[in-house]
Amino acid sequence: MIWEFITRKKCQRQLQLLEWIQYSRYSVTELAEKMTVSRKTISRDIEELRQKNFLIKEKIWQINWQSEPNYLGLCRKLIRADPRFQLFRGYLWNDGDTKSSYSKLRRLNKQILHLNISVNHRSGEVAGEPALIVLLQLRYLRDFYSFEEQEMYDQLAHYYLNRSLPSIEKAAFFAGEQLEDFRSQFGVESPLAEYFYFDYLRHHFDNYLDLYRSHQQQRSSLYQEVQEACAIIEEVFIEESGTTEELLAAKLFDLFLGVYQGLPLTLFNLKWRGDTVSDHFFIIAKEFKRRLPFLTNCQLDELAFALKEIFSSVHSASLTLTPNLKSSLLIQERYQAYNTSPRGN
Repeated sequence: MIWEFITRKKCQRQLQLLEWIQYSRYSVTELAEKMTVSRKTISRDIEELRQKNFLIKEKIWQINWQSEPNYLGLCRKLIRADPRFQLFRGYLWNDGDTKSSYSKLRRLNKQILHLNISVNHRSGEVAGEPALIVLLQLRYLRDFYSFEEQEMYDQLAHYYLNRSLPSIEKAAFFAGEQLEDFRSQFGVESPLAEYFYFDYLRHHFDNYLDLYRSHQQQRSSLYQEVQEACAIIEEVFIEESGTTEELLAAKLFDLFLGVYQGLPLTLFNLKWRGDTVSDHFFIIAKEFKRRLPFLTNCQLDELAFALKEIFSSVHSASLTLTPNLKSSLLIQERYQAYNTSPRGN
């Protein structure tokens, strides 16, 4: 979840501990080495998780599923209890604590800088690209409340009843009848419908494919940019992606559409923060920036990590669609090639 990156380091460590302990057996020493912190720090974190009833120890430390049967539920509880996240949550909903100390706000702003947003101490709200703020609000409602989509959109529409939002640039997308169908289905007026529509698409990928195909039929400028990007990728990797071609194009379409909406690339690569990325993705990112003008101002490393996320998700989806072992092995080989040194090295 994106929220773990808006919490204190201790909360992030504890979330990581839960993830590791969920899948494997580790000693305190091994956990400290993996986390690159001291044994005392890990011991304190584990003890705190035990006191919160998240962990129990029999022969080894393990998650207390009786406390919370759902792993994501455990993560949500940890995140919601984090003071820094609580501070951000207030500002996200225009109810920030204007009496918070400068040092707390400075640390929070430093942490959310990579999202191209900041909290405004005087107004008590988050400042940044409207599309990103609406996306974060929708994601908050999705992650922390059991709303049906209709109820979620109704809640946020009511929140914006006396607030204005700029329209999304029409040149950035071609929605046609699909956007009108969405308006009719959820009863949302423009411009909120446009913001909500893209949230809906990102949680219903079949609909996203339909949107991509409508761009394809219309030969929109965004579709042309996706095709140019696919051509660049083929130049680097030589071989075509076969059955994954449309999936790759749709994921690139999602990325480019997000850039047009003003969303930071960080949203598309949070999974890999702190990880490494192969030279292949830097080569592609450089070519993207050189040949696709709307990406010129993007950070090279952020774009490379976003490409890694795209290839990772396409790889996972492709494996579920392959009809036989031979095809699966071929996809695995290609994916390994993407993550190794570039050709000619």
